[in-house]
Amino acid sequence: MNPTAIPELVPQAYTVLSIAGVALGGLALVVAVAAVRRVRRLEAHYHALMTGVDGADVAAALEAYVRRIETATQRVDRLEAHTAGLDDVAARLATAEGGLARLDGRASDIDARLRRAVQRVRLLRYGAFADVGGDQSFALAMLDDHGDGVVLSGLHHRNGIRVYAKPLAGQRSPYALTAEEAQAVAEAAAGAAGG
Repeated sequence: MNPTAIPELVPQAYTVLSIAGVALGGLALVVAVAAVRRVRRLEAHYHALMTGVDGADVAAALEAYVRRIETATQRVDRLEAHTAGLDDVAARLATAEGGLARLDGRASDIDARLRRAVQRVRLLRYGAFADVGGDQSFALAMLDDHGDGVVLSGLHHRNGIRVYAKPLAGQRSPYALTAEEAQAVAEAAAGAAGG
């Protein structure tokens, strides 16, 4: 057998291959150093990004923020549940206010009418004639809040009774008042009870 001969490399080829291997290794070393530096810069940027202004972890700050939002949402839900009926209450209050305004108007009208109603009454009984016994004659004053009204007089004598009516405006009459009529008007104006 004839051994097959392996071609021998020329020593120059070894030199070229060695130089190429060293150059490739140097290039790989430069690339590796650049990659390590870039990773360190990225780590520094990531650390700066993930750390808040006060040095706290951003993830923890975000979790705390989410918890605060959840708590606020729960409070808003509770407030909405508590205030759910307030719209109905507000509508009922508006209706009540309208009713109160109408009642206030009616009360003012009633007050004005009451001022014109007979409020002060005084009945004065007296004996008009000496020969007729008992205080059968009378003067009846009926006044409103302004002193307007009427005074009625009844004079009793043996043959019957005569009744007179005199209008009053501001406690005065266009007709002459007797002493008893004037006294009844004055007592009615002062608020004395009739009787």
